[in-house]
Amino acid sequence: MYQSLEPFLSRDRSFKLDDYQPATIEGGRWKRQLYFLPSFLNLHLLAYNADLFRQRNLPFPTSQWTVERLRETAVQLTERSGEQTAVYGFDHGTDLNNLLPWIWGNGGEVFDRNEAPTRSTMATPKVMEALQLIVDLRLKQRVVPTAADRAGRALSFQSGGFAMQQQGASGLSGLVNQAKFEWDLQLLPRGAAARAAIGGLIQMGIPTGTKQPQAAWRFLTYLIGPAGSLEMLRAHQGMTPHQPSYAEFLKLGAPPRNRQAVLDAMATVRPLPKAAPLESKYPEYTRLLGDMLEGQRSVPETCAEIDRMMNAAIAGG
Repeated sequence: MYQSLEPFLSRDRSFKLDDYQPATIEGGRWKRQLYFLPSFLNLHLLAYNADLFRQRNLPFPTSQWTVERLRETAVQLTERSGEQTAVYGFDHGTDLNNLLPWIWGNGGEVFDRNEAPTRSTMATPKVMEALQLIVDLRLKQRVVPTAADRAGRALSFQSGGFAMQQQGASGLSGLVNQAKFEWDLQLLPRGAAARAAIGGLIQMGIPTGTKQPQAAWRFLTYLIGPAGSLEMLRAHQGMTPHQPSYAEFLKLGAPPRNRQAVLDAMATVRPLPKAAPLESKYPEYTRLLGDMLEGQRSVPETCAEIDRMMNAAIAGG
């Protein structure tokens, strides 16, 4: 459906791939050919309610935080009276993309290789250890709400229901416009092996059969270049992969005060797995992970079932 951009790159010496965050360029490659260029990057950070931290006399999160420090602080920030919880210490998404920073941070990998994998590797010790920690935040420490906890409640970070949350850069505009308290950002905590963030992208390319390919190339490079990146930053309060535009991002001002955390997180970004069968299996993948997080099945059982599902899909082409 899309044509390789390599011929355009070889002719247009004014366009510099080095201007873009490396992992976002890698996200547009397939079998060493570049098919897409990135226009928007969604990476994960830690958003926190600064007002709540002050009320509890707790120090704000720092770039030195570990996963264990996050757990300890989430326990301290959870406000509970009997079985009623007014404020949960932490929240995060439950699909694979949202869990990957915790898996990667613990040294785990969900496939044997990132591009065109030959097998799923969920049922490996480092992956399961990371997932067990996330399950325990819900079912043991009770600092993250379960589905039952959410029933009949409109819980959100913006409304003050969570003290901290795993926050995508793509959702910063929502916090800027809706949060009525002081909040800020920090890097996701470091795991036992590393600090990692997903690089979820909006990417654009040139369809095969385009009648005006050179005009399409000029339009594409305009959209993702300085002018297009600046408009996107102003509109979305999000992040561009275009590194020369980072200075403009910092000029947008508070909130958040710590915009530098978004730039610092760039160094931790990894592209999402390029596993073709994952697209069709993602809803089932998400359901299995959701059941695990609700305590309906164990971490080993879930990982083994995901491996069976994905390995069958990979073997079937």
